[in-house]
Amino acid sequence: MFNNSTDILIIVAAIAIAVLTFFISWSIYYFIRMLKQANKMVDEIKEKVEKFGELLDVFKQKLTDSLSNLGLLTKSIVRLIDYFKERKSSRGKTRRKDDSDF
Repeated sequence: MFNNSTDILIIVAAIAIAVLTFFISWSIYYFIRMLKQANKMVDEIKEKVEKFGELLDVFKQKLTDSLSNLGLLTKSIVRLIDYFKERKSSRGKTRRKDDSDF
């Protein structure tokens, strides 16, 4: 079977190379799986960042629309307050006249 020690050395070296090849292949396989998972995570993060950017754009648009209507709203409120002030002052004058009649 084995003629000399060189044959044993060659068989042991072949087995060592086979085992080393197996572990290197196994390591490469898991490294590739890790890269695939990392790529998947990066894609998910990109998607979430894009959704957040779209949400900020919608918020900005709504805020801009609200602020453009704010001037109209304040003018309307000022007019309403003036109306109630005039109404109160006109009621107060008529009531005073009624009180003097007693």
